[in-house]
Order: sequence, then C-alpha cells, then structure tokens
Amino acid sequence: MLEETTITPLIFKKSWVSFFIAIWCISLPINTFVIIPSNQGSQIANIMGFASLLFIVLFQNSLPKEKLRFYYRDWIVLTILLVLFMCASQLGHLFNDLVSIRDLNLIRSDDRILFRPQLFTQTLYLIASFGIFTFFRHFLPKESIRYIFIGAFVMVLYGLYEWLFFLIFHHSGDFIANRVFSSDMEEAASWTQGLDFGGTSVMRIKSTFGEPSFFTAACVPFIFLSLLTKRYFLGTLCLLCMILSWSTTAFAAIFVCILMMGIAIKKSRKAAFLSFIIACLAFGIFTVTMPDLFDQMFRAKIMGDNDSGRVRNEITALSDHNMEKLSIFQKSVGVGFGYVYANVTNAIRINMGYLGLILFLWFFLWPYFCSALRGTSAIWP
Repeated sequence: MLEETTITPLIFKKSWVSFFIAIWCISLPINTFVIIPSNQGSQIANIMGFASLLFIVLFQNSLPKEKLRFYYRDWIVLTILLVLFMCASQLGHLFNDLVSIRDLNLIRSDDRILFRPQLFTQTLYLIASFGIFTFFRHFLPKESIRYIFIGAFVMVLYGLYEWLFFLIFHHSGDFIANRVFSSDMEEAASWTQGLDFGGTSVMRIKSTFGEPSFFTAACVPFIFLSLLTKRYFLGTLCLLCMILSWSTTAFAAIFVCILMMGIAIKKSRKAAFLSFIIACLAFGIFTVTMPDLFDQMFRAKIMGDNDSGRVRNEITALSDHNMEKLSIFQKSVGVGFGYVYANVTNAIRINMGYLGLILFLWFFLWPYFCSALRGTSAIWP
C-alpha cells in the first residue's frame, strides 16, 4: 500500500489542492491521451508530476519538515545517479571509438552518438515519473487514496467498454487515444489486437494503455492492492480485465504475486495459499478445455512459433547480439538512457548496463523485502 501521512498538512485541505490531487490520481492510468499529440510524454499525470515540483518549492514552508527532507533526499540520489550514468555512458562511446552503437535499434536513426536528443527527452519522462513517485510516497494525504481507486475503475470500465464495442461492431471504439509514436504523426499508440475465441473474434483488452501487456502491468498490481484494501468488486473487475487481455506475462505474474504476497504478509498466507491452489486448478482446467488457446498463448509464444513469440524472441536475440558489440565498460553502464528501443529488461540492460539493471530491480524489490521483514503490506519505509 501507499505510505499514509498521519497528519494532513493544512495546505492539502484547500479545495484547489484537493481538486488537483483528485484529477492527478484519477488520470494516472490514462496513458494514451496526451495534452499535446506531438509530445508523447504530455499525459495529464506527467504534466502534474512536473507541476508537483513547483508546488513543493512554493509551499515547502507548509509541509512537514521531516517528509520534506526525505523528499529532497530522493531527488538528490536520483540526480547523482543520472549524472553518473550519463557521464559514464558518454565516456564509454569515446573509449570505444564512437562505433559501438551504429547498428543498434536506436529510437531515432541518425549518425549522432554523443549526447543524443533522446538522452534528454527520455530523462524528462523519467523525471515526471519520479515526481509522481516522490510526491505520492511522502505527501499524498490518506483521504486522497480513494481517487487512485476511482482511476482504477475508469481504467477497467473503459477496457470493458472497448471489449464489448469490438465484439459488437468488429472494430475499435477507442475515442480517448490521441498519442502517436512516429515523427510523421501516423503511428498511433493504441494497438487493437484480436484473438479467435471459439470462432468469434474478440479484442484483447488494452484500455487506456494502448497495448494489452502495458495494461496488465497496471491491472495486476491493482488486483492485489484491491485485495489488501478489501475492495473486492474492483479486484474482481481487474481480474476479469486481466483475463480478457490474454497476456501471457500477466498470467505468470499472478502466480508470482500470490507467492510473494504469501511470503511477505503473515496474515495473508492462508488466503495466498488458497488462491494459489485455485489459480493452479483454473490453469489446469484452461489447458484441458481450451487447448488451442493455451497453445497459442503459452507454448507457441515461448517457442517462438507464433507472431508474438517470434517477435519477442527476435528482440531478445537482437539485444544479446547488440550487447556482444559493447565493451565491458559499456556493458556495465550502458550506451545512454533512452538510446535503444526494446522490451523493458533488454532496454534497461543496453541503455543503462548491468549496473542500471541491478538498480532497477533493487528499486522495485527493496519495498517487498521490507514488507516481508515486517510482515505487513506497507511499503517504502
């Protein structure tokens, strides 16, 4: 769960501040709508993440001093890490005669190597995300947490609407998405993916994230957050949407998260064990009753026998091939944040090196280890 502020500062009781935080929380899952269509990072939540930095500076005298100290500490740590990795990655190019990345899958193909523009644009997206994280970690009032769950309801209800619309009319009903990826403004960031289910074409739910696996990356945490906060109706809707996304990664994540919850939270171990048994039984029934769909989702994808699995395997093979071209120093610190496009793990491995990958894993796993040691669901001590 999010860390809760015990005493709400008076500044957060002002109506305009409460309204700002409410809109911010509700807009968090809306990823395919941007204020400026040509700017991929101008989502409402990102812009408010930047605005929160100004808010903290202007009203720091009205905020708890201890939390403000920890807030600035987090930003100092991020700044030091960004500068170190930025300098190290650029030095790596100089040591390697500026030739190591010319054949990589760069976000934008051009001849520039040192301090590519993407290094700074992608860093801006990171700063916006970190602004969201630090504000929510240190200052989000307890009474505002309900708006996060309202945002989750918006996410799942829009996903179910899209799914039903496609089932009836056989084309996408997405009226929110206006984000694009290509420079010529033609590649929309909302991809409608169909699936044959018993002779009927159905859509894999993507909701406001533009792609099913992106959607489930938010949906799966909300399932367990809803469970821990006893919001069972929301959790059921999230679980339904996760199933209708037909994301292989999401199904695997459910098993992992159940085990992790059972280990970390003592009072949830019986429920986690029962949930794990039920999930295993459901998975077994799924393999028997829908063998073709099971083969398409799991075996064929893992073995690379379908389009999705083939693309995934090709990206991994290309990333491994790219890593072989780099020097030992570059493998350690990467070629530059935001340089190369790939899936999450491979992008971090190439852009930030193995040291960056270790930091990334630590950032997400450290709260879990803290929870496991304390036996509670509270995170980020």
